[in-house]
Amino acid sequence: MPKDKRTFITVAVDMPDHPKFASLSKAQKFLIIEAWCHCRKYTTDGFIDLATWRKMDTKRNREAVEATGILVPISDGLRTDCEPIPEKFREHDSKTFSESGVLFLDFLEHQQSRAEIETAREAKKVAGSKGGKARAANLAADPERASRRQAGAKANAKQTLKQNEAEEEEEEEKELTYVSSSTHLGNTRAKPRTGRAIAEHLNGKAHSPDAHTIARAYSDSCQTPIAGNTLAKIAQAIDSCLTSGIDRTQIETGIQDWAASPMTAPSTIPDFVHKAANRPAASAATNGVGKTTAKAMGWANLGNQLAQQQAEALSATTTKGITA
Repeated sequence: MPKDKRTFITVAVDMPDHPKFASLSKAQKFLIIEAWCHCRKYTTDGFIDLATWRKMDTKRNREAVEATGILVPISDGLRTDCEPIPEKFREHDSKTFSESGVLFLDFLEHQQSRAEIETAREAKKVAGSKGGKARAANLAADPERASRRQAGAKANAKQTLKQNEAEEEEEEEKELTYVSSSTHLGNTRAKPRTGRAIAEHLNGKAHSPDAHTIARAYSDSCQTPIAGNTLAKIAQAIDSCLTSGIDRTQIETGIQDWAASPMTAPSTIPDFVHKAANRPAASAATNGVGKTTAKAMGWANLGNQLAQQQAEALSATTTKGITA
């Protein structure tokens, strides 16, 4: 398990039950821990300036902690009770105690002082420098070892890169991103990058040559050619009709009905083809004439018949009058 490099403070397990804190609530006890963490983080040796202390928790909780006697107010480098600052705090930067604030009297009994932290830090630097120089000297004395070390470092770097690429590919397979909408792109799907995504992308666009031929013929009959993406969707819809065994003539009729309707989604083409394939025979008995045209022709024939009857009646009346 790797070493935890975070900074810690020392807190005794009996701290919550200590008689000194018996009268404090949980929030007030945690305020003490929060203050200790602040002092260790900024290496103040238990001192907190007044502005920072007043921002910690509520005034009521701060006063309760102050009443325990574990801290004393500091004003201009002196305790407000006119007693001197303890000797163990005098190693601290005197500039800190020129401010007003509070000082936790037992802080250095359990936590590291600033002087101890700086001494330990400097010792680590010296040790690290010595170790680095020793390793450099050993590698200089053994070139073969240096070469193996460099090769191992390169291998580890390549392995890490491969792992990162594998994780990225796995993430892309889980969730394919979408290109943001714009006036010329529309809400189109991003180009797939992985092998599985490419296969699924191609399968989604697959259609038979016959379907493509019918779709292309329809596109050629339009005044404006159909965009490739829309044409592919039309071909897919046609392919589903061909797979169901529907005749090509009925499919073409259904496409013409779809084109004349207000519907624009290619996915609705099979519905129009279905209607065309199941259209009643009476409607189809007009020898290719549409309903509206057939209806108009019917009204025209009826008018011709009435005109002919009127002409015959008028002719008969005239003949009778001449005979008389």
